[in-house]
Amino acid sequence: MRETDLIKMKLLHWLTDRQSSYVITNYFLGNWECDIMTLSKDNFTTEYEIKTSRADYKKDFEKCCKSFGVVNQKWSVIKTDNKHEIISNGHRTNKFFFVTPTGLLKKEEIPLHAGLIEIGKTYYDIEIIKNPKWLHHNKVSDKIFKDLIDKFYNRYMFDYYRPKLFTGLKHAN
Repeated sequence: MRETDLIKMKLLHWLTDRQSSYVITNYFLGNWECDIMTLSKDNFTTEYEIKTSRADYKKDFEKCCKSFGVVNQKWSVIKTDNKHEIISNGHRTNKFFFVTPTGLLKKEEIPLHAGLIEIGKTYYDIEIIKNPKWLHHNKVSDKIFKDLIDKFYNRYMFDYYRPKLFTGLKHAN
């Protein structure tokens, strides 16, 4: 199992123990995928971005989304948005954490908009090194809430019922 998957499993266990209202993995919020996102009882979101190497951490700050439009009668890039500028400007989630193995990053390396959680060897060896700042206090929109519910429903149906539906079926020859 990859280190990223182990960290994700430990973080999921920790978040559910802390009674986060809803926890979902690999959720697309805007143009980028969240490794893990939680939705609180008060409808605020927290995004968790897992990084297992310094190179992967640095590369995350290079992620951009290009917007295209017509300039001088031809399609051109009219705007390039950096992922972390979008996050720090409050256009994505209420809070944002980097999640790393213990000792990978120093608290001082984490940008002002983000927090840091370190994951150790055991399920309970998890520590918040730096709390994130509130990026905004807007609650989840109805559109995002409905999308989350759809994701939960579809994952439940496919992960729980689908294997049972197809167990024991024989192929026609």
